Amino acid sequence: MHVLRHPTEVLAFFDDCPNPCITALIRQRMTELIDEETSMDELVVFVILEAGDGVEQLQNQMGFQIMTDHGCPLWEVIEQHATCYELVFVLSSSGQGALVFAPKHECAPDILTLCQQHAERSPPLNTPDDPGTIDAANTAPRGGFFTPI
Repeated sequence: MHVLRHPTEVLAFFDDCPNPCITALIRQRMTELIDEETSMDELVVFVILEAGDGVEQLQNQMGFQIMTDHGCPLWEVIEQHATCYELVFVLSSSGQGALVFAPKHECAPDILTLCQQHAERSPPLNTPDDPGTIDAANTAPRGGFFTPI
């Protein structure tokens, strides 16, 4: 499991990440969420699951359960992308949150099942080779995720 809390960690992760969909999503989310007045440290942590990382490992890393004991989800949304799922958690009323990326082909069975049951299909993400607009894939305006109050 990769936990990225600082821009330098994100850049180092990009050098080794075999999943271009995840790197494109992280780049896009950083563009959407971070500006001159708000640093990554204040607003978001990126968690990228690896093979064998299941619900228990994610909960241990995050320090909280991802569902209540009664089965109610504690995430804002799970989006399905081409090669991964993106789980969005709002952690505080100030808008701080966590984005968890679960690669479809490397997911532990429990995470994969959870994502398949609860995911919403996301619009296609533009790649760096496709300079078209990215607004269709911008989740921030749709749900207001991580918008400081």
